[in-house]
Amino acid sequence: MDPDLKRLIRDPRFLKYHQAETAKERTFNPFDVLRYADYEIRHSNVLAWLLQPDGTHGIGDAFLRDFTTALNEEARNQGVPPVPIPSSFKPEGVGVERELHYVDITLFLTGTRTGKNVLIAIENKTGEAVPEHVDQVLGYDEKLREEYKAKYDVIQSVLLTTSPTSDASAHGVIHVSWARICDIVKSIRERERFELDDGERVRAFLGHYLEIVERFAGQPDADPDYFTTLLEDHRLVLNKLLKERGDGVGGVDDEGPDELGTYRKTLDRLFNDFRQTPKRLRSAIQTFLKGRGFRTWTNTPPGYQWFYLYLSNASMEATRESLGTPWLPRWSIILGHREVLLQLQFNPPEKEMKPVVDRIAEFMNKNPIDPSPERRERYPMDIRWGGHLVVYRHPLMTDDELSAIPVSEIEDVALHKMAAFLDRDFRRIETYLECMAFDPGAPA
Repeated sequence: MDPDLKRLIRDPRFLKYHQAETAKERTFNPFDVLRYADYEIRHSNVLAWLLQPDGTHGIGDAFLRDFTTALNEEARNQGVPPVPIPSSFKPEGVGVERELHYVDITLFLTGTRTGKNVLIAIENKTGEAVPEHVDQVLGYDEKLREEYKAKYDVIQSVLLTTSPTSDASAHGVIHVSWARICDIVKSIRERERFELDDGERVRAFLGHYLEIVERFAGQPDADPDYFTTLLEDHRLVLNKLLKERGDGVGGVDDEGPDELGTYRKTLDRLFNDFRQTPKRLRSAIQTFLKGRGFRTWTNTPPGYQWFYLYLSNASMEATRESLGTPWLPRWSIILGHREVLLQLQFNPPEKEMKPVVDRIAEFMNKNPIDPSPERRERYPMDIRWGGHLVVYRHPLMTDDELSAIPVSEIEDVALHKMAAFLDRDFRRIETYLECMAFDPGAPA
């Protein structure tokens, strides 16, 4: 075996990459089919369902008991007073609300063993904790206290993120990691008897759900740049593979020692990742867009392998001014090694976020951009990642397309698809935004 290739497959970073790729191998998952895997609101729906003792899951108060126990363990670890909870829960003593005063999940517990009524407000973030999340939770907490302090003796806010820790406890907010939720669901699925007739279906559903949660709930990587450095440090052998394949379509030869055979599938995946150059493609698309009269700007968060390209034009500015809120709307093109994704989202500032998002969502639900069933999936109309309203989401190029196209043709194909998008979907949405922004009382 080539010494450089041997060094690659024995590199701890490659073994880590191999482990991650192996974990991703899966077959059918309904969340993937419905494209619900990444939406924050869907995960809140599942949690609210599991928290209800009389839910159709048939596990009674099992999840609620485990969740509140974990909550108090985290409270003690973080120096926050624990909440009084009963040893078991009766359905009539438990209330679960979604989006009450814009809180993701509000849990009402009455008749606890201490005689105190408890309100637990859970703000769900399927990403890492940031300071803005705590500010958002504290704003909601204040509103809840104003309305419910007379009836509820204890009102406790909870921030749920993928981070193992956060500074939420400094403000009296209990922080819970999604990894903890994952452990609870896994334990329940393995140990509980599902009493209803659909028990096995529920168990299967939880299995599918665990697959989805485990994708984003893993512990944050100690070295977020390991993938980038892996590609850079083994550029020599990866370039050699690229030259052997002419334009780079294909994989590692089938022949070779057993050690190579063990990792052949992962090597093919790494090779396909290497042959994509999202940063260069971003530059080409940016130049193309500027030629079409767009203003563009870029952003790459530290430790990410995604390259963000944002664009704006006059009609977007008109919509922003009409709504009276900055950062509305935002077109983004997200370029990665495995996908080029077009997305339109509304990003109101935190303090006035929900009223503006609700107003836009109400208008757009009554007046859809494109009501045709075959294109409806491009308009998810869903709130995700901190309350941003995504109204258009479409892969410009998928992983399969990027892997099958020769390197020399990827840029041309991407620009052709970008031109087709501007002439069709973008034109439709631009006209829609102009209608949304129209103000009959404004000067001509």
